Amino acid sequence: MEYNNLDLEQENEKQLRIDEASYEMYEKTKRETVKKMKEKLDKNNQRIYSDKDIEKKVKLISEAQEAILEDYQSRGGDIEKLKNKGKKPSIGLEKQTVPITEQIKAMRKEQDFDYVPQSQPSTITREVDLLPDRANENVEMYDMIPLPSKGECYRSKIGKVPVAYLTAFDENMIVSPNLYRDNMLIDTMLKHKVLNDVINPKDMLEGDREAIILFLRANGYGPEYPITATDDKTGVEFDAVVDLSKIEFKKFTLTGDTNGWFDFVLPYSKKQIKFRFLTHQDNLDLKAMDELENKRMKKEKLSEIVTRLDEFIEDDNDVDRALKLRVRDGVRAIESWADGIDEESGNDFTNAVTNKLEMEIMSIDDITDRTYIHKFVRQMNVKDSSALRRYINDNEPGLDYRFTIEKPESLGGGSMDVFLQLDQFIFLNLA
Repeated sequence: MEYNNLDLEQENEKQLRIDEASYEMYEKTKRETVKKMKEKLDKNNQRIYSDKDIEKKVKLISEAQEAILEDYQSRGGDIEKLKNKGKKPSIGLEKQTVPITEQIKAMRKEQDFDYVPQSQPSTITREVDLLPDRANENVEMYDMIPLPSKGECYRSKIGKVPVAYLTAFDENMIVSPNLYRDNMLIDTMLKHKVLNDVINPKDMLEGDREAIILFLRANGYGPEYPITATDDKTGVEFDAVVDLSKIEFKKFTLTGDTNGWFDFVLPYSKKQIKFRFLTHQDNLDLKAMDELENKRMKKEKLSEIVTRLDEFIEDDNDVDRALKLRVRDGVRAIESWADGIDEESGNDFTNAVTNKLEMEIMSIDDITDRTYIHKFVRQMNVKDSSALRRYINDNEPGLDYRFTIEKPESLGGGSMDVFLQLDQFIFLNLA
């Protein structure tokens, strides 16, 4: 492709804007990193990270910034102007205290709690590709990733999403122990790399999310993925490498209605069912329901909440003493609630099967009343229940993780079938 001078100037100006945005992003990362590392305390209320640790971390980020500055200067950019632009203005004593209610609202917004789910009306039509719309993203470096669901499970009918390639900055997430501790690496990665806000990654099916994660892993670090397999004859473990690029979508031929719901006739009662495939957020909700129904798990969860809240209160220097005392009273009430739970009483099981069916079933003979559906599910004939659950499981969009691998000669050679299991450490597990 040939470029004239105007094209080259426009391209250079575009790269300058990208460098500016990258530099400011690194500057923000440094400030947040220093703040969080200084505030991180152990159980004895002592700082976990020394000044030397913090300095080392900041140095790594600064080295990445230097590469940005070199490129910026080579394109004719004013480095001093960029550095001044990246500095955070100082805040004096006139800083206004934000009410706790507003802080909670801001926190909910940041964590996507206010996101409108896909069950709401959308103007996106079935055949329209979803293009990037984030003004602050480098939207040139992305690819359109097809989804195993083909968009049939969403009201928007979006079958492809734009996903940005992994960058050096993303490795800050990949090596962050906090994200792994809180099991938030995948959610955080998808939030940053899916370049459109029409569809929230939390409201996507698990299989669609996995397809995006596999693209990011294979494109960023290569398709070779090391596994430890167990010989099907001797039981001896051995190392092998599989090719992630060979993972295919499960066959999916269902067509969803305008809501992303699907039809099924119960074989025993002959009732006409409309069901939906559950999203990632649905599965999180089911897990939370299961924990609350299990008294031991409920007690452990409440105790964990109490510990985390105590840490938050202690670390928050923006909240005055009077408010801290009131919040602590509430935390102690939660603690008393947890202490009063008798783990030995109650049922030895949870309502995992019926809870899931209630979330999946959207109508019964065109009746959408949730109370009616709740009562129907609890009295549902087991033939109907098992048939519906099997149909949903057999047709759920996703990825086929079955592989055939070669066994080493020391174990007699030959091949064997394995089922690949991926987790949030997919970006750290490199061949």
